[in-house]
Amino acid sequence: MVASVDDIQQIVQSAFIVMFSKTYCPYCSKLKALLQKLQLDARIVELDAIEDGRAMQNALSQVSQCNTVPQLFVGGKFVGGCDDVHRLHDSGKFLVLGASLTHTLDRSVTETVTRLLSMATSNDVLSTIDRDLIVVISGTYCPYCKKLKSLLSTLNLPAKVFEVDKVPNGDAVLDAVKQRSGCSTIPQLFLFGKFVGGCDDVHALHSKGRFLPLVEERRKAMASSSH
Repeated sequence: MVASVDDIQQIVQSAFIVMFSKTYCPYCSKLKALLQKLQLDARIVELDAIEDGRAMQNALSQVSQCNTVPQLFVGGKFVGGCDDVHRLHDSGKFLVLGASLTHTLDRSVTETVTRLLSMATSNDVLSTIDRDLIVVISGTYCPYCKKLKSLLSTLNLPAKVFEVDKVPNGDAVLDAVKQRSGCSTIPQLFLFGKFVGGCDDVHALHSKGRFLPLVEERRKAMASSSH
């Protein structure tokens, strides 16, 4: 039986995340690795491993207007290929997109997806804490957070900032960070995975001339870990 557009639509609607792939494709492997990292379950359709795979890809191209793989669908919507999804992820928009589409699902599936997105966002933040030199957990409404970010700006120290009132599932992110740091308030500043403290802690270190040397120490630790 030759695959049709209707067949593709049925597959796309069969799971919240559906990926059309080929087993030998490095870009497909890269996208699958990202989904695995984010702990997002997906239905994977390997076009080179099924009967009429070529016909299915032809029908798929009519749905997505894209002729290559991988192709990722979320909540029935075509998101893009490997580079598209990675760009969305790097800009913090991929999980937001997933969260915005959960309204199309029934309640039990929505709860599962929301839980997975919460886990994925938290894991992504924790991974960034372990990977980047300076990470700040902040809130746009918090005056102490603004004071800490102002100090970093004055010192010309770029930081990755997560605003817990803006990121998807911010409460879950904050809970995960609290477990890591043992601190229940914001802001929280990390230097290459090491919890330094909040606004007053960082200002106290800076006033004693110890903050910049600590930044440099952690920068060297980060450089040595990459070798």
